[in-house]
Amino acid sequence: MAQPIKRNFLTVSQTARRLQVAERTVEHWITIGTLRAEPLDPDRARTPPIIPLTEIERFEKERAQA
Repeated sequence: MAQPIKRNFLTVSQTARRLQVAERTVEHWITIGTLRAEPLDPDRARTPPIIPLTEIERFEKERAQA
């Protein structure tokens, strides 16, 4: 697995690979609130989102139960 960009976080691309979906799917889930993310650099506008590993693990468990 790819190394997290920040400790305990993955990028959209890394998350998409882990969940075996397209990056646009991850971006959509973030937009509609299905997957929680935060900006890579909260002090700069338009920074890419990063997803906490705990959020990805929660999401994986929910998908497995569906």
